[in-house]
Amino acid sequence: YTENRNAYDTGVPLTYPMYYDYPTLADAYLLDGTGTWPQYMFGPNIMVAPVTVTKNENSGLATQNIWVPPGVWWDDIYGQLLTVTAANGQRIAQPYDLTEIPIFFKAGCVVPRPSNPTKLAAGSRNFQDLDMYIYPGGSSGTYTIYDDDGNTYAYVSGATNATSQTTMSYSRPSASSITVNIGAPTNSFIDTRSARVFIVASQPISTVTVNGVSVPYSIAAQPGQSSFRYDGPSVTAIITIASMSANTALQIDVTLVAPQNDDNLAGLKGYGYRAPLAKHTLDNFRTTPYSTTVGPGMLKQSGARGTYLSYLADPSSTTGLALFQNLIGDNYTQLINNAVTEINSDPSPAPAGPTMTALVQLWSPSRQDMLLCGSSACLSDNSDYDYIVFGIEGYQPLTGSSAPYAAELYDYWNQDTTDNWADVMTTAPSDYTMGEFENGYIV
Repeated sequence: YTENRNAYDTGVPLTYPMYYDYPTLADAYLLDGTGTWPQYMFGPNIMVAPVTVTKNENSGLATQNIWVPPGVWWDDIYGQLLTVTAANGQRIAQPYDLTEIPIFFKAGCVVPRPSNPTKLAAGSRNFQDLDMYIYPGGSSGTYTIYDDDGNTYAYVSGATNATSQTTMSYSRPSASSITVNIGAPTNSFIDTRSARVFIVASQPISTVTVNGVSVPYSIAAQPGQSSFRYDGPSVTAIITIASMSANTALQIDVTLVAPQNDDNLAGLKGYGYRAPLAKHTLDNFRTTPYSTTVGPGMLKQSGARGTYLSYLADPSSTTGLALFQNLIGDNYTQLINNAVTEINSDPSPAPAGPTMTALVQLWSPSRQDMLLCGSSACLSDNSDYDYIVFGIEGYQPLTGSSAPYAAELYDYWNQDTTDNWADVMTTAPSDYTMGEFENGYIV
């Protein structure tokens, strides 16, 4: 909405060609009538490079040519910073799935979004819920949001009481702290407003205060409450500010659990999205390694790593945070490399050194029953369960209850339906009693 107002004021459209911002650079004019180099700017801070080439039939990926202007850019698909020092920019060719749209953000920029997007035509719906995205690679950033009364054309005459501006900004006083400011609007057309702050590619948060008041940690957002959490798959720290007076200026002081290191977090967001995507693709062909046998399942562990990081980011858990730091950086990269090796090689015998064994879900059509197996012996002893469904249901830690975030798995039995039920619940479900099989642990 803000950039459309800027377009109204300046005549520069919301989307515009690269040579508007880089008129003296030859490669800014690469776009031709055949659709080659079809990139454009989407406002002043975002470059979009749609995939316009056909995919490779073997890999399912399409390699797109992209020209990246000089400067530092955040590659949102690959989840890493790209520094371009060449005076004329840099040409790159990167493979993409056809569900992906390559988007690059200027390093350190602030991008606001409505939490609940509505059609642009619904101008009377002022932004009561705002999301503020802070992208890595900068020490500070700012953006001013435009709003108006949504009901009249008074903004055309420039009437001061018909429009409003709200400034969002941040600074990094140190490698382990961030200060975010969301100013009060110059005019308010609504009574209350809530906000969320997304710190992209960030270390987990240790503490948050809003106007000096401490905000609690919660593993999931709680409706109507302020809190902070961590989304492992996107490697993003998220702060939720509950609804309050729209005229209230906010100062949000954030302390991270460890100093921010962009290099150590490079690529994790890309892995967090692409590993599950690779697993999903192979699942469609029932060729995911160790979906039908017990083994380490490196690809499956890679796909689950992001969710695991979400749980480890609890600031009250010293053990969890230590494991979080151990699982990012080179460790995560090595896991991905192991997954690639696993896919490209015969999965039997299993690679050495797994820390967990898979719990494979089985199905017996004759008994109409499901079973979880965590060993080769279990698979052989239950040969009548001849359909393997859903692949790996979880992981069984070799170290038992001492494994981080291991939960005890209980076996329950229903005599009337001759059914076993494995669950982390400590009490038996209705009509079930404690089963005769040995309980275990699941991660």
